[in-house]
Amino acid sequence: EHQIEWNATDNDGITGIDLAYSLNGGFNWNSIVTGTSNDGIFNWTLPTTTTTTAKVKVTAHDGIGNTASDVSDSVFSIVASVPLIQVTSPNGGEIWDCGTSHAITWTASDSVGISGIDLAYSINDNPIITPIVSGLSNSAPYSYYWTVPNTPSSLVKIVATAHNTIGGTASDSSNAFFRIRDGQSPTITITKPTSSSVFYRCTSGSCPSQIVWTASDNVDVTRIDLYYKNTQYPSWREIITGLSNNGYYYWYVPSVTPSPDTNCYIQAIAWDATGNSGTDDSEKFTMRNS
Repeated sequence: EHQIEWNATDNDGITGIDLAYSLNGGFNWNSIVTGTSNDGIFNWTLPTTTTTTAKVKVTAHDGIGNTASDVSDSVFSIVASVPLIQVTSPNGGEIWDCGTSHAITWTASDSVGISGIDLAYSINDNPIITPIVSGLSNSAPYSYYWTVPNTPSSLVKIVATAHNTIGGTASDSSNAFFRIRDGQSPTITITKPTSSSVFYRCTSGSCPSQIVWTASDNVDVTRIDLYYKNTQYPSWREIITGLSNNGYYYWYVPSVTPSPDTNCYIQAIAWDATGNSGTDDSEKFTMRNS
């Protein structure tokens, strides 16, 4: 609302005031109120139409039917109001794990009413935002439960945008960065060797033996490490580290003592970019020299 103010006098007294407005500089007029009292002030709820050529006209009536009018000296603008919105959570410092659900909360208000709330997020201080949801109702509990994406970063902000009923918009973002953490470890399963497998020392006739696995992660498996142990070496010994997750590795099997050795195991470790790991040990299998 905005106030219209005027001064009107008459020797016989003012019986009523009519107010009108124009959106085109006075070419056409629209009634605001008729017959209001001559108290010099009226609280006007602005129309939803925007313009840069608005005017107001005040018409005074006396008791014997005389009238007089005055119009704004110059045009003024009617612009879309801007909502007020504030992100209240996450607002900086929170740690949210990938795949978990958390409430994004906000407060928003506007003199003409909020028509919808849009939510988005930015990662690594990037000005490009990723939409989460649009057109939410601005009603209690003023929250939206978000399933956190698999995009780990320590530089994340929520961006909330409010739309009012006459086209005005405003946005707010988290006051400081929060963190999306990859809290989930990879999973890995060795499918070969099995309990019936026999791995031979690498010779011209049997070279090499294949280790096979499957591994997955909510974000990505970045490397695979392989180890073995047997009777001769009861602690894990490195086969190779830093493999890509292609699912297999051809191993040039070393000599063993005793031969055959039926007390052999392979261990596979899968890692993700955050440093989470998952481990699996094979079934007991046999290694032999020939």
